[in-house]
Amino acid sequence: MHRSLCLAALAAVLTAPLAAQEFTLDNVLTNPLAFVPRLPTVMWMTGERAFTRIDRGEERDEVVRVNLDDNPSEVLFTSQDLHTAFDHEATDAKHLPPFSWVDKTTIRVELPDGVYHWDLAKAQPHKTLAFVEGATASAIAPGDRHAAFVKDDDLWIRKPSGDLHRVTWDGKDGDIVYGGAAHRAEFGITDGLWWDPTGRWLAFSREDMRPIAIYPYVDYDTQPASRKHGRYPMAGRADSQVTIGVYDRENDRLVYLAHDDDADLYWTNVTFAPDGREVFVALVNRGQNQMQLVAFDTATGDRKHTLFEESDAEWVEPEHGPIFLPNDDTRFLWFSPRDGYENLWVYDRTGKLERQLTKARFDLASFGGFTADGAHCYVTGSGDDPLQMHLWRVELASGAMTQLTQGRGRQACLVSDHDDLLVRSTSAENPGTLTLVPHDGDARELAKAEDPLAKIDTGSHEFFTVTADDGETVLHAALLKPPGFDPNHKYPLIHYVYGGPHSQLVTDTPGCGFNLWLRYMASRGYLVSCVDNRGTDNRGIEFEQSIHRHLPMHEVSDNATVIRHLIDRGFVDPTRIGVHGWSYGGYMTLNLMLRTDLFAAGVAGAPVTDWSRYETGYTERYMDTPQENPEGYTAASTLPLVSKLHGRLLLISPSDDHTVMPSHSIAFLDHCIDEGVLIDHMVYPMQQHGLRGKDRAHFYRLMTRHFEEQLPVEHAADEAAARK
Repeated sequence: MHRSLCLAALAAVLTAPLAAQEFTLDNVLTNPLAFVPRLPTVMWMTGERAFTRIDRGEERDEVVRVNLDDNPSEVLFTSQDLHTAFDHEATDAKHLPPFSWVDKTTIRVELPDGVYHWDLAKAQPHKTLAFVEGATASAIAPGDRHAAFVKDDDLWIRKPSGDLHRVTWDGKDGDIVYGGAAHRAEFGITDGLWWDPTGRWLAFSREDMRPIAIYPYVDYDTQPASRKHGRYPMAGRADSQVTIGVYDRENDRLVYLAHDDDADLYWTNVTFAPDGREVFVALVNRGQNQMQLVAFDTATGDRKHTLFEESDAEWVEPEHGPIFLPNDDTRFLWFSPRDGYENLWVYDRTGKLERQLTKARFDLASFGGFTADGAHCYVTGSGDDPLQMHLWRVELASGAMTQLTQGRGRQACLVSDHDDLLVRSTSAENPGTLTLVPHDGDARELAKAEDPLAKIDTGSHEFFTVTADDGETVLHAALLKPPGFDPNHKYPLIHYVYGGPHSQLVTDTPGCGFNLWLRYMASRGYLVSCVDNRGTDNRGIEFEQSIHRHLPMHEVSDNATVIRHLIDRGFVDPTRIGVHGWSYGGYMTLNLMLRTDLFAAGVAGAPVTDWSRYETGYTERYMDTPQENPEGYTAASTLPLVSKLHGRLLLISPSDDHTVMPSHSIAFLDHCIDEGVLIDHMVYPMQQHGLRGKDRAHFYRLMTRHFEEQLPVEHAADEAAARK
C-alpha cells in the first residue's frame, strides 16, 4: 500500500527486438516483456557533453559514446571486453551488468562480491570495496571506500583495509532491527543507513520491536507446520520505538540522537548537513498532525534546536528532508503542501522562513537537482492536466517556473552536468520516444519505440471525466473498448480499482495505465474501466484529505458514479459488470460489492477487511485510532456488511502476507459462515503480499476463468441468433 516516487530517471530497457508474439493469455503471463515497447538504455558521461547508448545484440552488447557536437560516435567497450577484463563468474560475455560513469574514462560496476572501478585504458579493474556475505542491508559511503552492512542482525563497517568493525551488539531478528526501513516504510522511508556527504559519519535506525505484540506467522513448508517469529503493529496499539544512531568512522565513536524513551514519535527524513556536522530529523507525533524539524549535533547527538513546526487538522506527512542549496550550506528547500499543493519553500539553517519558492497550482512530484550554475533547480509536475508529467526548471531567485518538456504524456528526464536533457516520452498514443534537448540548441529525436501490439487489434481507449456526488469535484477516468467496438452493443465491463492514497491509475501512458492482463481482457471483448477517486494522488491536499476519518465513503461513491455513467451511455450490460483490485483495491472490491448492487462478480486480492487489524502509521494517518474514531472504524469495516454481498466473490489470500495479514480474510470468511453467504476462496501458500512466479500466473488464470464464467462475452451475432 505504499508508493515510491522516482524523480527524473530513464528506465533501463533493452533494445534487442523480440519475436512477434500472439496476444494470448499464456504469452501475457509468461513473456510480458514481449509486449512492452523498448527504447535504448542511455546515460550521461560525467563531466562530458556526451552520453553513452547501449546497443544490444545477439552475441554481445556495445557501449557507444554519442557526442553532442559533430564528432562521430564510437564504441567504447563491449560486454565481451568487460567479461575478459573482469574474469569474473558474475559477468556475462553477451550482456552488460548495470554500471555508471565515475569520470570520462572510468566506469563503476557493482557485482555480488563488491564494487569495482574500471579505467578503460587499463586491462584490469580495481576492486574498491568488498561486500559482506549474508548482509541484509548495506550502504556505501561516497568514494566507494567504506560501507555499512547489517549482518547477523547487527551493524558492521567495512574499512578500506578490508577489516570489518562491529558497531552494535544487541541486534535480534524481529525484535531489535538495525538499518531497516523503520516505521514500516512510511513517510518516504526506504532504508535505514545514511552516510553524510563527506563519508565520515553514518546515521542508522535502531528499531525496537518488542513493544509490539507478537504475531504468529506460520511456515506451512515445514512438517509439521511451524511458527515464525514476528510482530505486527495494529492501529491503536503499541508501536515500535525508533532511535537514530550516528557512528564516526574516524574515531570509532557511536552516539545516539537525544530522545525521550516515553515519546511516541516517528523519526523521518534523516538528512545530514553538507558538512556532516548536523543531522536533521522530521519528528512526527503519533497522531500525525504535528511535525517538528529538529537539528542534532552529529558528534554528540545533542538536540540543538527546532527549526520549525508544521501542523494540519487531518495529517502531516513529510517525505523529503531538507535540500541544501548548491555551494550554500546556510539555506535549504523544503517540500510542503501547506498552501494546498506540494510546493517548495526556502528556509535558512536556523529555521527562518525566507519565502515560498514555487506557487504551482499542482503538486510537485519530485526534485531533480540543480543546474550547473546553481541558479535553478529541476522538479517534475503534471501542470494543468494531472494525467501528464513534465520536467520544470525553477529559478531560485524568483521562483519562476519554466516547463522544459512539451506535448502529451509522461516525460522522464536525465539531466547532464551541462544542463542538457535526454527525455523519454510516452503517452496513450506514443509507445515511446527518446529526445535530446541540448541547453543551447534545438531538440532532436534519437529513437522511437516500436509498439509490439501495433499490428494486433486490442481495441481503443478513451479518457473521460465525471462529476462526483458533491456536484463540483471532477474525477478523471479511463475506458478500454474491445476491437470493433459498437456503441449499440451491450458489453460486459471489468472495473479495475485501487482507490487508496498515494495512487494514480489514470495516466496518459501506453495502455492508459492499464496492465497487460486488463488490455488482454479488453481484446477478448470486455470493456475495462478505472477512475482516480477522491483520496488519490496528484490532485492537491484537499482532494487527498477528503477521505479523513471516513474510509471508504467517497471512494465507493466515486467509483459507483463512473459505473452508472457508463451504464447511462448505453453500451454496458448492467447485469455483467465485474470489479477487481488488490490490497486497498481488494478492500474497495469488497466495499463496492457490499455497498452497491452494481456488480455481478468480483475478485478481491489480499484485502483489508477491518482497519483495526491494519498497521499503525498508515491506518492512523487516515482514520486516527480506533479509540479516537470508533464510529469511523465501525462504518469502514466490511465485516458487518457481509450479508449485503451482491454478486459472485472470489477472495484471494496469500498465506504469508506480512502487509495485510491473513486474519483479515479469515475474519471475513467467518462472517460469511455466520451469515450463510457463499463465496469462492483461494489461498496461495507461503506467498507474501505481492504474488510471484507461478503463483502469480495461476492467480491471473483463475481470475480470468472467474470473470469469463460470471460475465460471459456475447458477440452481436450470438445475440441475434439468441433472439431468433
